[in-house]
Amino acid sequence: MNTHAGCVLNFPSFPYHLSGECIGDQEKINSWGSFPTTLCCRDALTELSKALAQQSRFGINHTLFINQDQWVNCSSSFLDHQPSVSADSCHFNRLFNGSSKCSSISLPSMQQEPSYQHALNECADQFKTSSSFDDKCRNCTIAIVQARDSLLAQFKANRDNIEKAICTVAVVTSVAAGKLDDPLSVDAFYRCLHALDVFEPGYIKLKSSLAKAILALLLATIGMMLAIALIKYVTKKTNGEHKRVQTKEITTWSGLYRFSKAEIENAINFGNERKCLGRGSAGQVYKGVLPSGQAVAIKQIYRTNTSDSFKREVDGLSRVRHPNLVCLFGCCMEDGEQYLVYEYCSAGNLAQHLLRKDTILTWEKRIKILRDCALALRYLHRHIDGCIVHRDIKLTNILLTEKLEPKLSDFGFGIVALQLLSGQKVIELDLDARDQLTRKAKDVSMGKRPLTDFVDLRLNGNINSVDFESILQIAVLCVAKSSKGRPSIDVVFDEMEKSWKNTQTEVQKFRSTGMINSFDNSVIQII
Repeated sequence: MNTHAGCVLNFPSFPYHLSGECIGDQEKINSWGSFPTTLCCRDALTELSKALAQQSRFGINHTLFINQDQWVNCSSSFLDHQPSVSADSCHFNRLFNGSSKCSSISLPSMQQEPSYQHALNECADQFKTSSSFDDKCRNCTIAIVQARDSLLAQFKANRDNIEKAICTVAVVTSVAAGKLDDPLSVDAFYRCLHALDVFEPGYIKLKSSLAKAILALLLATIGMMLAIALIKYVTKKTNGEHKRVQTKEITTWSGLYRFSKAEIENAINFGNERKCLGRGSAGQVYKGVLPSGQAVAIKQIYRTNTSDSFKREVDGLSRVRHPNLVCLFGCCMEDGEQYLVYEYCSAGNLAQHLLRKDTILTWEKRIKILRDCALALRYLHRHIDGCIVHRDIKLTNILLTEKLEPKLSDFGFGIVALQLLSGQKVIELDLDARDQLTRKAKDVSMGKRPLTDFVDLRLNGNINSVDFESILQIAVLCVAKSSKGRPSIDVVFDEMEKSWKNTQTEVQKFRSTGMINSFDNSVIQII
C-alpha cells in the first residue's frame, strides 16, 4: 500500500506484501471468524487494521475508523499493487466511521470496556513466555470473540454479517493499538488471529493450479531479485554523489509514526509547561504528552548536526524492538527541524539512581539491571540484519521505567558492571579515574586486594559474594583494551543470567521462611 494523496493512514509503516494467494480463483473466507473477504485480501486486512490502530492511538480524534471522506482518499491505495486487492473486492468499503454502530466507537471508549481489558490481557505478551503458543493463542482468540459479542450486545446491534464483521475489526484494531509499543508482539497477535479464519465449505488449501502458482511466484521472485539488484546498483552510484538525506526517505522507515511539527510543539507545550529532561551532544530532550495522554520523550536534534546522523539513528532504532531497548515511536522532519519521539522512562537514568541518598539500589535490583542490559546487547549482536554494536553504553544511557526495568538508549559494557558493583558513577569519571577503577578491579579479581575494597559500602555487605566475584571477573575481561581477551556477549549474558537465578533462589528461600515480605524490600546477607 503506497501513500495516497490526502490519505491520513500511514500505510508505508505497514507495507502490503504481494501474495500468491491472489492468483487464480479467489477463495472466500471469513477472516477473524466474521469478516467476509477472500484469502487474497487477508493480508491487506491485517495491514489496514495496523494502520487504523496507529491512527487511533496517535491521531487527534482517537477514533478506530476514519471518516468517510478520508476513507475515500485511502481506499484507492489498495489499487496500486494487485488488481484483485481493492476496497470493493475485499469488502472494505464500509470500514469508515459512522457506517455502523461499532464503527463509531473511539479507542478511549473501548479502553473503558471490561471485555476489552480482558482481551488485551489475554493477548498481551502471550508469545514471550514458555507456555504453549497454542494455549495462549486459543485464550486470546476466545477473548477477542467475547469482546466482539459484548460490543454487539452493548449497542443492541443486529447480528448480521456486516455488523459482526465491523465489530470484529474494531476489537482487533483496539487491541493492536494497545500493543504498538512492541511491534513483534503485534505481528504475533495477527498471526494468532488466523486461528479464527473460516474457509468456505469444500475449500482445499492445496489448489489444483499449484504448478501455475509456483511458476508465477518463481517469475515474481526472479523479477524482484532483478529489481533489488538494480536498486542496489543505482543506490551505490547515487550515494557517491549525494550525501544529504532526502525527505522522501522517511517513508522507508517501517513502523514509525510521522509527527507534524504542530503535533510535536503541542506535545512539548502540553499544560503550558515546557520541561527539559536533559541535553546531549546530539540535541536536547523534552517531556511531551500526546493527545491520548501518553507521556513521551522528544529529542530535538541540534541544527548543527548533519542530517546523516539523524538518518543513522532512525535507521538503527526503527529496525530494532526489544523490551530492554528504548522504543522509537516516530519522528518529524519539517522546516529544517528534526525530532525523535521515544517512549518515556519516568524513573530517569541509572546514574541518577546509583548515587541517590534517600534510597539504595539493592543487590537484587543491580543484578536484574545487569542481566536485562546483557539480554538487550545479545539481541543487538544477534540481529537478523547483522550484528549491531552499541559503542556508547554508560549509566546515563541506561534509562529506567517506573518499575526500575532498564532500557538502553542512544546507540563498553564492562565499565557499567564495575560501577554497579563499586557504586561509582560513570559520568563523573575521567580517563584517569576510569583506569584507576579498572586497576583496582583487576587487583581484587587476582586476589591482591580483598573483595571488600571494591564492594559498594552502602550495600552493607548484602550481596552474594560468589556471584559478585564472578561478575567482577567478567567485567574485568570486558574492559580489556584488546578485543581478543574480551568475552562474547553469550558468555556475558550466561553469567548474568546465572547470577540472577541464584538471587531469585535466595529470595524465594528467605520468603518461604518468612524472613522477608517483598522482593523490593528484601535485605539478604549471604557473605
